[in-house]
Order: sequence, then C-alpha cells, then structure tokens
Amino acid sequence: MRIRWQSRFSLGIAALLIVMAPAGKAVGEEGIHKSVPAGQFSGTSVTQTKAIIFEIDAERNSVTLLQENGEPIDVIVDRSAGNVNALKPGDAVSITYSRALLLRAEKASSNGIRERVDSGFTTAQSLGSSLAMHRVQAVTTVERIDRGKRQLTLRGATRTVTLEATSDSLLDGLKVGDSVRVDFVEATAIRISRDGNPLN
Repeated sequence: MRIRWQSRFSLGIAALLIVMAPAGKAVGEEGIHKSVPAGQFSGTSVTQTKAIIFEIDAERNSVTLLQENGEPIDVIVDRSAGNVNALKPGDAVSITYSRALLLRAEKASSNGIRERVDSGFTTAQSLGSSLAMHRVQAVTTVERIDRGKRQLTLRGATRTVTLEATSDSLLDGLKVGDSVRVDFVEATAIRISRDGNPLN
C-alpha cells in the first residue's frame, strides 16, 4: 500500500511540474494568457482570472475569492507575490494562480475522523522564481464528482475544496459520500494585482 501511494505521489508531482513549466513560460512571455472558464480542465495547472476578495487569512497568507462565475476559491498567496494584509474584502483583483491538484486518493474507513496535515515543498525555477507549494494530506468526504472535468469536490474538517485530478484513474471507484484519504496541492497565487498594480 505504501509503495503504491509513494509511486502515485511521485507521478503526481512530476505531472504538476511538467504542466507548470510551459504555463509559466506562456505567462512570462505573453503577460496574461487567455483565461479559461473557472473550473474547466485546460491541460495546464496555471490560470488567470478576475475575482473579488471575500475573506482574508493573514496567518496562512491566503484569500478566499469569488470568481466571475460566482464560485468561491481558496488561494494561498506565495510570499514572493505579496502580503495579503495589503488587501481588504471587496477588492477587485486580477490573479494568476496554480490550481488545486489532486495527487492521490484512496477510500478510508467510513467512520474515519476528518483530519488535515499541512506540509510544503518548493518547485523548480519554472516560473522565473521558485514557488512555495502547500501540500495537504487529509481525510475528507466526497461531495461531488465531475469526471468530464476531472474535478473532485471534498468536504474536510474546516472547509470544502474542489480539486482537479492529475489523471482520470484517480477518480476510479469513488462515489459521493465516500470517506477518502487524499493528498493534494493547494491553489497558490503566482501573481496578484489590484487596479493594475502588483500586490506589495
């Protein structure tokens, strides 16, 4: 079991770094690339959108955004991209971020207690500078599965999150209501600006 999890995690990390490299190049060379509808799998982990600041967590340096489609999303703001204390609820921002990606998932005991363990790692210099990513291991409950978009919505101990699976096989055998042990990378802001000015 441990060997399989380690193998799937390694493949997931490899997929994450592979898709980030070309996307980072596109952002760097063309400024802001054409955005895709929020939540739609585009073949890349990096996207750009306009959003409204709904909530700020200064301790985690994260924000909850309301996207153009009205859907909320939690995003960790990389320290190199700025301090969230410079923002306030209601601010309109333009944000480029790496999406929350599911790296592995396995069914857990039906009476498993929801839990969450945070850790971190740093990517290669694929985006012009190293990017601190937040990896989370948690026991959660499946709220929704969209196999067409490779999306898995999970209810955890403190919040609900929607993840994009790095492969279709990660969703095999899962159904709504299942308790699952997951490993994922949180959405992380690479660039964020307000009124055209980068966040300080």
